[in-house]
Amino acid sequence: MRLRLVLLGKTRNPQLRALIEDYRERLARFTPVEIVEWK
Repeated sequence: MRLRLVLLGKTRNPQLRALIEDYRERLARFTPVEIVEWK
């Protein structure tokens, strides 16, 4: 199973970007994760 997170718009807030990256790292232990940012 592969997980794809689709974010609408760019994430400019550095604190929010750090939270998203932390979430991605936690999920990556169980399944491949791809983050897609749509403009």
